[in-house]
Parts: sequence; C-alpha cells; structure tokens
Amino acid sequence: VVFALYIAFATLAMLNVITGVFVESAMASAREEDGLDRVNSLREILKAMNIDESGRMTWEHFEGQLSNPNMELLFKALDLSPYEAESLFNLLDFDNEGSIDAEEFVAGCTRMHGPAKAIDLTTLMCEVMRLHRQWAEHAHFIEDLLAPGSPNAARVSPSNKARGGLWRGGRGAHSLASPSL
Repeated sequence: VVFALYIAFATLAMLNVITGVFVESAMASAREEDGLDRVNSLREILKAMNIDESGRMTWEHFEGQLSNPNMELLFKALDLSPYEAESLFNLLDFDNEGSIDAEEFVAGCTRMHGPAKAIDLTTLMCEVMRLHRQWAEHAHFIEDLLAPGSPNAARVSPSNKARGGLWRGGRGAHSLASPSL
C-alpha cells in the first residue's frame, strides 16, 4: 500500500513538472508572438502615416494617427492615455529635432512595453549621477568665479551682469561662460 502511494505521488509530481514545462513554453511563445504582433501593428501605423523618404515622422504625422485603431491598441498596451501622446513623442525624440526616425519609434515603443529591466534602470541611474557630477562641478566653478575678493570677480562686467550674462572672453581654455568639464 505504501509503495503504491509512493508510485502515485511520484507519478503526479512528474506529471506536474512536465505540465509546468509545457505551460512555460506556451507562455514564452505567446509573449514572443505578442511582441511580433506589436511590431507589426507599429509598422502598420507607420505605413498609414505616409512618411517621406527620410523615414522620419513629425508630431503632425503622429498626432494624425491618434484615432487609428492600431494606435489606440498601442497606447492601451503601453498603459498610456491618448492625452499622453505628446509626452510619448517628446520622450522618443532623443535629439529634440521635432521628428522621430521610424525605426526609433518602433524600437522605443517596443522597449516601453513591459517592466523596466535592471540594465535600463542602472543605465538611467549612471546617467543621472554623471549629470549631477557635471552640474556640481559647474556650480563650484561659478561659486569660485563669483566669490567676493576672487581675481575672477573683477572680470565680470557690470553691464553684462545687468543683462544676466557673463563676460565670454578670457585666457586659456576657460571662459567665464562655460567651464571645461
């Protein structure tokens, strides 16, 4: 009797493991298929925009597609509302030119879907720390430059000060307007 229970338990455990492997495989296939469907719908959106030969879309192209059912599905998949469309466009416009490369649009929207990956968060954290360090160095430079009694304080022109600017001349690699970082 004990041996029969052991066999039954071992069989059920083995079937449970096998079922888990099949389910995981099916879920992975579904995720991959979902990603391909998303890329295809993004490419359909791009085709509907009639983008010129440069392969770049402007905010006007993007805004014109907000009523497109594929675009609505995209926003739903990204957990965004259509009211956030301009923010999405500006986020994907890395170079701030007012246009987005079509492939950058597809890649950016694909990366935005799903949870953030550790590498993305680490990259963002490193970039913020680098910018903070540059800002702190620049702030120290300006503080030293404008400190009372500093030899550089005499180089600040009162007429430029009134206009909110600093004298841009100077000797060597530094000017008062921008330190080298």
